[in-house]
Amino acid sequence: MIFCQKQLVLFLIFCLFAVNAFGNTQWASRLIAFSSEYTDKGHPHRYRAQQILGKPNKLPAIGSSPCAWSPAKQNRGTEWIEVEFERAQFVQQVVIGESFNSGCIVKVEAIGSEGETIIVYEAGKHGASRTADGLFHVYMQKTAFKIKRVRVTLDTRQVIGWNHLDAIAISDSTIPIKVLIRLVGDIKPEAIEPLPASVNSPYDEILPVISPDGKTLYFDRKNHPKNIKSEYANDDIWVSSFIEGSWSEPTHLKGPLNNENHNYVCSVMPGSNALLLGNIYEKDGRASGGVSISYKENGNWTFPEALQITGYQNINEYSEFALSSNRKVLVMAIETNSSYGDRDIYVSFANENGEWSEPLNLGPQINTAATELTPFLAADNKTLFFSSAGFSGFGNTDMFVSKRLDDSWTKWTEPLNMGPLLNSEDWDISYTVDALGEYAYFVSYANTNNNSADIFRVKLPQDAKPEPIALLEGNVYDAETKQPIMAEILYKQIDMPKETGIVRSNPEDGAFTVALSPEKKYLIWAKAKNYYALADTVMISINKNPRKKIFLKPLKIGETIALNRINFVKGEAFFLEESYPELDRLTQMMLESETLHILLEGHTDISGNARANQALSESRVLAVKGYLTERGVEANRIELKAYGETKPLTYQRDEASKRKNRRVVFKVLGL
Repeated sequence: MIFCQKQLVLFLIFCLFAVNAFGNTQWASRLIAFSSEYTDKGHPHRYRAQQILGKPNKLPAIGSSPCAWSPAKQNRGTEWIEVEFERAQFVQQVVIGESFNSGCIVKVEAIGSEGETIIVYEAGKHGASRTADGLFHVYMQKTAFKIKRVRVTLDTRQVIGWNHLDAIAISDSTIPIKVLIRLVGDIKPEAIEPLPASVNSPYDEILPVISPDGKTLYFDRKNHPKNIKSEYANDDIWVSSFIEGSWSEPTHLKGPLNNENHNYVCSVMPGSNALLLGNIYEKDGRASGGVSISYKENGNWTFPEALQITGYQNINEYSEFALSSNRKVLVMAIETNSSYGDRDIYVSFANENGEWSEPLNLGPQINTAATELTPFLAADNKTLFFSSAGFSGFGNTDMFVSKRLDDSWTKWTEPLNMGPLLNSEDWDISYTVDALGEYAYFVSYANTNNNSADIFRVKLPQDAKPEPIALLEGNVYDAETKQPIMAEILYKQIDMPKETGIVRSNPEDGAFTVALSPEKKYLIWAKAKNYYALADTVMISINKNPRKKIFLKPLKIGETIALNRINFVKGEAFFLEESYPELDRLTQMMLESETLHILLEGHTDISGNARANQALSESRVLAVKGYLTERGVEANRIELKAYGETKPLTYQRDEASKRKNRRVVFKVLGL
């Protein structure tokens, strides 16, 4: 693939921009005062004087940006702004970033900590230089006192239209300050490849979403003759599979996923058995704002179910969503009354009742007064790819990557720009990454041979890669009939208190796929109606893992199931920590099956005093019943029987045999 000369020139320009000034350089950190600021109704942060603080948000790209200071009116005359720096220092250079309609600066004053002032630039009296990256440089002999503040005065009549200032800096060096774009590691042109003509047609292919295993690609194809026609939309979902080293001819999905509205996939769950879809699908064929999920059953997709998000609002015409591989975290680009700018990126978490928490803004390290959109959360739940117009870049909107630092979801690394080979002068949006983190799939208009939007993939540099995630595949079967069944697969890290994730098995073959961190131990269990949720431990690696088979015992009268993971302190009726997941599963089953009536049987090993063992077994089944009733299970649905040491499974006396004999069992008495 040959990339256009314009992008290679941009890359060389970046190499110059990335050389920052030697010496002590500071960007303004505090706003002191200003003459006026533009107020954008409904967007309290856009164009405000506060936007001039910190490093440039627009430069070296030139153009209007809500992340710069704009005076309240255009061509009004004298305007001014005064800023402060974190530390007072001697100065030989002042730089002002003129991001839009440069040429209005008429005076620059440097102010010391005690208020002493020196005019370092005045139009017609002092010289200055203006560089192609939008920086206005003022040079001087080193100041006789340390500078703490800078005041810039404009005559906005000098240039027709609005005037924007992006940033102000000072330096004790005469080496020119340059704008630094923080880039991911070097991406070579040969690391980027277009998908074949079987996928990239003369029509626009946009919004690609790759499955975690990298074998299934969903995308939005616009205006294709096979699309469902409507007066206002012609976006339908298509899918291609990676088979024997090549991408298959894409298939146009049938209803209900494609209809007369804008149809597109937001996320593909592990195993490709569930899709997150844009919009809420109404039964009458209409669409409304929000997001839905559909499951694959018997070869067909179910009618999409709307996700219920507490306090959800979006006052923007557009929105984008992405669901984490464990189906516990939902990121979204929406606009609310508290957004920093246009669309911001928010996060919502799955609740136990199946609904989603009120969206939480990811904070100012991700969101700006401009637009953030098309978020994608990698399978590691830490690496976020997103598009933004609010950070220094190469065009109108660039793609960035950032990594989550803690569980607050509001602390992130400084976003890295994906670079000039991927980001053009135009809008660059929508990356998705497979679970291994090897490739990012994206859309480009600039590099296509079809004069239309096409899909490409790029091998990611190390600093943009998410932590690798391994995929565990398996099947769920009925333990008696050996027939596949549809079940929910739940899993958690052994050392974590809460459930890590959830997927659903395919009812046709019982197949499921879960994305797990390699070399960590997980507890995994399957849950289906009228079956008991049996659990097992697994540890997997990045390399190929054996297929996991889970057999569920059906609940029927007379069926006996050992609760092998309920363990007690030796000689006591107190639960060990590892018992609580099993106790919680039993509780949940009893609460969901309101007519289930069980007998709890208690057994001890054959060591010690028989009378003491009998009493101990009674205390232990009472403890299990107490745990259940405290959490809402009716006491009259639980009967007890203590056997002490009278019904051992083995008469061996080694420690493994003792553990086998020490058990709690439940028997189904009624359904």
